[in-house]
Amino acid sequence: MAVVKHARRKGVGRALLRHIETTPPVEAARGPFFCYAIKEQELFYRECGWIVEEGHQVDAEAGIPHIAMLLRRRPRGSPHTNDALTLSHVMVRTWDISRARRFYSLLGFQDVTRFMTSGVKAVWIQSPYIDQKIELIEVKSLFKNKPEPKNSASLLPGLGHIAIDLSRACTDLSKFLLTVQKESIQRFQIKLGLLERPREMILGNIRTETAFMTDADGTIIELMRFIGRVDETAAPDAQW
Repeated sequence: MAVVKHARRKGVGRALLRHIETTPPVEAARGPFFCYAIKEQELFYRECGWIVEEGHQVDAEAGIPHIAMLLRRRPRGSPHTNDALTLSHVMVRTWDISRARRFYSLLGFQDVTRFMTSGVKAVWIQSPYIDQKIELIEVKSLFKNKPEPKNSASLLPGLGHIAIDLSRACTDLSKFLLTVQKESIQRFQIKLGLLERPREMILGNIRTETAFMTDADGTIIELMRFIGRVDETAAPDAQW
């Protein structure tokens, strides 16, 4: 509600506020939470985990530009729901930062902050489906007159893969990937690099639907959807 109160002082739509104030929050809600926010406050909302609703155009209310934004809620029982400490971000070195941003936009990531670091381009991106950010750093200028290097994550110590929890994004990982594949072909004429199709896995006492793919630079991406919890004694091989 803090975000809504902040927006209210800036003139968020009265009809939306009445709806929010007369509808008790539901902890188990799985659908997105919508907000009609003043356009000049868009960065504030992005930093709080909101994203612009797909396909929405800027509208004017009382002569002030507004834009629809949404925030998804985590399903009940999903891991890390109330953790006090969470991972801050994952840094990914990319050969082409624009190409990398296009890929991650298919998974809901949008720019939070663009900046320069050590003379190279960098950007923080975030999705409403997870709490952590990804930091993309373009290394192309560090390899002048040299060919694009091949991904070596599987051969050297370092980044193995990035795991993205899509529990708030979908209820069927296979259907989600089909939608993303179609969008990638339509928008970028690029077919996604799917390494492993979705399958159920038990990780300790957690049952998930999991798939593996690669991003534009070959970094391995693990996509996970929380299904439920299981009795650890029923899966002894899941522990060590």
